[in-house]
Amino acid sequence: MLVYLFILFLLIILSVRHDVLKIKRGYNFSYILTYIVFVLVAGLRYKVGGDTLNYMEGFDSYNYPTISFILQNGIGAVDSRYDPLWILFGSLCRSISDSFFFMQFMHSLIINAIYFHIIYKYTHNRFFTLLLYFLLGYLYLNTEIMRESMAVAVFLLSLQSYYDSKWVKYYFYAVIATLFHSSALVVFFFPLLKRIKLNKWFFIILISVAILSSYLWYKFMEQIEIFFFLSSVQDKVQNYIGHFDAYQLNMNGVIYGVLSYVVAPLLIVLFSKKYVSRNLPTSSFILIYTLLGLFVVYNNTIFIRLQNYLFFPFLIFFSNTIYYSKKERISNGIINNKIRKLKIIGIFLYLVVLRNYIYFRVDEVGEGDYVYQRYIPYISVFDKKDSPSYRN
Repeated sequence: MLVYLFILFLLIILSVRHDVLKIKRGYNFSYILTYIVFVLVAGLRYKVGGDTLNYMEGFDSYNYPTISFILQNGIGAVDSRYDPLWILFGSLCRSISDSFFFMQFMHSLIINAIYFHIIYKYTHNRFFTLLLYFLLGYLYLNTEIMRESMAVAVFLLSLQSYYDSKWVKYYFYAVIATLFHSSALVVFFFPLLKRIKLNKWFFIILISVAILSSYLWYKFMEQIEIFFFLSSVQDKVQNYIGHFDAYQLNMNGVIYGVLSYVVAPLLIVLFSKKYVSRNLPTSSFILIYTLLGLFVVYNNTIFIRLQNYLFFPFLIFFSNTIYYSKKERISNGIINNKIRKLKIIGIFLYLVVLRNYIYFRVDEVGEGDYVYQRYIPYISVFDKKDSPSYRN
């Protein structure tokens, strides 16, 4: 727990120093230091994160072939449910070290390098954005969805191509991302919605999708065979659909999903429309994020996974909205500025509370333990203690 509190304290101090007070001295050192801390905490963890246990088991049971086997027989000869580039990544790591923790460390090193690069390139309040990343997605991206987080990282490298409408380059990255995790197929459709805007037509679409979402979801299940040309997609989708009830949310879950994945992004977009005159380039991503959020009601696993590709555009949009809303003059003076600040604080707390609420639910994997016990206490590879029970 102290490790997470240290990071939180560090990010608050650096955000105040560099984002609020605009102190430039030591800026790059602070950014690099934060990157190193993020990498070390995720890379040197021991059985922290539910899915980490599965990846450890897969690595220890030699689900990754040797590089010589791949060179002789091709990646297609590998009998694994994993996607090709993830297998290759695991095999390269195994060729250097037989320890899963080396692979885990390299994973943390790579994805956080890309995440930090994207935040540095596209935001102004960079340490505040890192704070959002830590509070809303750090543990999830680093310890739960290791394969998909690599695909997310590759997709983020395509953002500039997306903004510049350089589609050959964009789809090159999309293909690479899909070879890490087949859920990245969703990014192939993002360019079709690039011109979407927050206007009456968007709300008409939103309401229509909400009304028709049940029908659209079942039609999606009927037509899912079009994705079966990838066996990894076939296995995942058959698992999700075969266990449909297990992935469906109850009424409390539906309310939580709508508040988190529909209402929250809409509040940020509406705030931006009111206080920011310029059109932020990531705005279309947030609207797509909102539309996908409606389907969380029908399968939280599939559609939350699809939203993962829009997580960093979501953070970038929120951070830049705050930055530009402060820079632009408010016509109604001090009172309006105070209202704006209260709205920012309110949305921030709303996001943090909603996104972290899930950690206090009973963990189905943990046999009665709470979800937060996947991450607390933090255990490093130097200690290797097994706690709680399901980490054994």
